[in-house]
Amino acid sequence: MYIPDMFRQVDTAAMQQLIAEQPLATLVMATDDGLEANHIPLYWVDIDADTVVLRGHVAKDNPMWRQCAAATDVLVIFAGAQLYMSPSYYATKQIDAKVVPTWNYLSVHLHGDLVAIHDTQWKREMLDRLTDQQEASQPVPWQVADAPAAHVEKLMGAIVGLEFRVTSIEGKWKASQNQPLVNKVSVVDHLRSKTADNSLAMADLVSQSIPRKQPE
Repeated sequence: MYIPDMFRQVDTAAMQQLIAEQPLATLVMATDDGLEANHIPLYWVDIDADTVVLRGHVAKDNPMWRQCAAATDVLVIFAGAQLYMSPSYYATKQIDAKVVPTWNYLSVHLHGDLVAIHDTQWKREMLDRLTDQQEASQPVPWQVADAPAAHVEKLMGAIVGLEFRVTSIEGKWKASQNQPLVNKVSVVDHLRSKTADNSLAMADLVSQSIPRKQPE
């Protein structure tokens, strides 16, 4: 991924948080038959200080899991906050009109190896963990154990677990860091005047590169 230095995210915790908040990954495999892309929710697991994996599952009918061993490279992409940036947001538009549209966005790319897993206990633990993560915001979180055991067992037989073993990770946080201070301030003001969640989220991201006023 092309990442200018000013947009490079090096904080692993920030990238892990994006993955937790936006867990639907685009998983791209390079095989002898070409590229294969699938959209799969995944969650982050620290195995030890040096080892990170992502876990999830696909339907057994999905042929992609049979290609795991043959994949020559696997790329997993997570997309975070994103927003079109209009030139009208920039204060300098009124000064010299030397402004153009762009797009702000957050993205995490991970490379690694993918393994298909059929072990029943592993799949159950994966489903519990993924469900607990996604249900955490519900007033009364649903648990896998709430469903009849026979039904859960039947459905587990119809899925294949996936473990993505991360070999590299990089993040791109493009949030108007390349704009002069006056434009960053005007962008934040424009976005905070809106009510859409993505506008407010981007306003918070842009504001992070605005120096805080020191108390007098």
